[in-house]
Amino acid sequence: MIDKRQHCPIKLVSTSQADHVSLRGGGSDPKRFCEVTAGLRQELISQVTEVRAYFSEVWTQMPSIACVGKLKLKNEALAKSHRPTALLTNETCPIIGHSRLGELLLSLTPAGLDAFAYRLATTDSKRGKAALTCIESITPRRPGDSLAFRDGEIVADALKVQLFGHRDPIKDRELFEGFLRYCSGLGLSPPKRMKYGPLSIFRVITKKPSDVEEIAKYVGTQSVSHFGTVNAVRASAVISGSISFDDFPHPEVGTDYPVVGLVDTGTNPEDIYIGPWVSRRLHDYVADSETCYKHASMVGALLVHGERLNHSRGNFPAGSCKIVDVCAIPARDLGRTTEDEVLEVLEDAIRKNPDVKVWNLSFSLENELCDSHCFSTFGAALDCLQAQYQVIFVVPTGNLASTPYRVWPPTGEVAGDELSPPADSVRAVTVSSIAHIDGRGAGIGDPSPFSRKGPGPLYLPKPELSHRGGNCDSNGTFRQTGILSMDGYGNLVEDKGTSLAVPFVSSLLAQLMHRSNLPLSNHVAKALLIHSAALRRDIRNEMLPYLGFGCPPDVDQILEADPSSGTLLFTPGLMSSKEFERWPLPIPSSLRTADGKLKAEFIATLVCEVPLDASMGAEYVRSNVELSIGTYDPNEAGKREQSGKVPLVPKTIGKMYEKHLVENGFKWSPVKVYQQKFPRGVAGTDWRLSLKVHHRDGYIAGAPVPVALLVTIRDFSQANNGVNEEVANLIRTLKWDTTDLQTQESQQVRTRPT
Repeated sequence: MIDKRQHCPIKLVSTSQADHVSLRGGGSDPKRFCEVTAGLRQELISQVTEVRAYFSEVWTQMPSIACVGKLKLKNEALAKSHRPTALLTNETCPIIGHSRLGELLLSLTPAGLDAFAYRLATTDSKRGKAALTCIESITPRRPGDSLAFRDGEIVADALKVQLFGHRDPIKDRELFEGFLRYCSGLGLSPPKRMKYGPLSIFRVITKKPSDVEEIAKYVGTQSVSHFGTVNAVRASAVISGSISFDDFPHPEVGTDYPVVGLVDTGTNPEDIYIGPWVSRRLHDYVADSETCYKHASMVGALLVHGERLNHSRGNFPAGSCKIVDVCAIPARDLGRTTEDEVLEVLEDAIRKNPDVKVWNLSFSLENELCDSHCFSTFGAALDCLQAQYQVIFVVPTGNLASTPYRVWPPTGEVAGDELSPPADSVRAVTVSSIAHIDGRGAGIGDPSPFSRKGPGPLYLPKPELSHRGGNCDSNGTFRQTGILSMDGYGNLVEDKGTSLAVPFVSSLLAQLMHRSNLPLSNHVAKALLIHSAALRRDIRNEMLPYLGFGCPPDVDQILEADPSSGTLLFTPGLMSSKEFERWPLPIPSSLRTADGKLKAEFIATLVCEVPLDASMGAEYVRSNVELSIGTYDPNEAGKREQSGKVPLVPKTIGKMYEKHLVENGFKWSPVKVYQQKFPRGVAGTDWRLSLKVHHRDGYIAGAPVPVALLVTIRDFSQANNGVNEEVANLIRTLKWDTTDLQTQESQQVRTRPT
């Protein structure tokens, strides 16, 4: 037997063009969902005529302005292969977005509607006739569809107004110019365009409630709401004692620490403990008179010495990080910060600190919940920033707004426990809280009573990860079960919250990228973190919304395989016309039974840097990557066939989505985990993995989709300590080109002399 402490690095497998094989073409005639009759054609033409009449007054005043209509698909026709694209072209009524599942948004002009009606009457091709049978209804988008006030109360204030984008510069310019004239006609100041990536979002200062309703009536208005208020400051922390340098030592001279950007309330500039760990301080965004340093100090102290402050229990990251301290949020009772203001600060801070790749955002929008049908514009704006600057944000699921909190196991549904934006940011890592100490609300490792749960919009698996954020009872009492940190004023304090779980994941991510012997892209680092968590637990359907894929271990364990397992990392770029493959996989003979069956466990984690388009609403995620791992043996005709053996988890989720979420469910997630045990063994000689990418209807891929795939094969009893070495030997036999992925020698990397 091999020593359990042997060096077992993850193997990064080099890929080449030879690994990408052409996909076979094929297809069948488009499906019809009913008979194509004269009555069907006439009914659809009548609906188009009614839509044209609805907008007639608008087009009398502004003949070339583009309006918006809604085309609802039949429930059974949601797949992209059934889309009525044969009828919806640039010459008729092109698709410009999706308001919700199965509801297309169309760009309308008088000429386009006339051309659309003509095609409905005359189309005779197979695709055209099939398209007729997919349509449930065609209606105008009305002003009431634009009002997005969650509580139903319309208040004159700084409004957040989003205009439609018609994917046509001429139409969009005319829509914008018309909006300026419209606001002027209401006696309002010119709208200010805000930075939300490609979305047309404006800040409009209104004077009275009727202004809000009038703005909603503008033909180009997609939504009218208020800018969300950012909430980070908590008042529940209790002092547990004082701090000394023994509890919170200074950084070691000559040590190169990872750096995390902390966008929060700002740490206390006079704090003699945290101060030496602040590499840069940006405190010009909030007036000194409006600051309260407690929340950021608590989060920052956990980035620095989270394990030490919590008695080195081994449940917290052991390494330390330095901080870029960005004060973006004032004290709640002294100032008010909205999401657009935070976005401006965040982008400015990132621009000024291009070396910082991990940013800790321990805040949520106050009293707001993520929508189940579409992604928040705040989350989408964060996604744009992450893509533009190649950074990664770590965000919380948010805390429940009021007691009684959920106890574990829950006795029923908790109203309003959905995620809070920006937890729905696709590119960010979203973190929920688990208990690190037994208490009256939850046991060790259970979801914290106050922690919000997923999934994200359209069943996107959020959170991805969980970490320790404290425990409490249903009334919120947390004495002796909270997280210990510092308040910035020399005090040791105890508190709870998802915002306190976030810095542990931020720290792990920064350390991982800092200490790896190879440069790690965002999606590869994210995949390593998620995979390490998935290896530590069986992922159950009912726990995924609370815990994500689990709680990751410390960095050394993330980058080291166990001797009873072998882990491979693949990082190909995928094109829609190609399939990535690798076979035969290195399957240890020691994991096979006497009759040749494989008795082992597979765990695979797939993270993709998929293209996103916020204007497409429910189809925000534009590409989907599918993994298959299975046997690849000759059939009766002697031709090799792959039989998938390792399913996506949760395993029953596909059945739940097939009827209503065929094209918009879990399969469009850029993060997936596959898991399967074979306790009785499974027959098959050769094993193969394959990756394919599919794109949304109308999306044209301009570049390969970057992918990180980690595949672990292990003895699920963990008794066979020879698996890792056997996998390594098989890789050499197969002549695969690999590089060991591992941590650098010291826990913190020493600086090189200049």
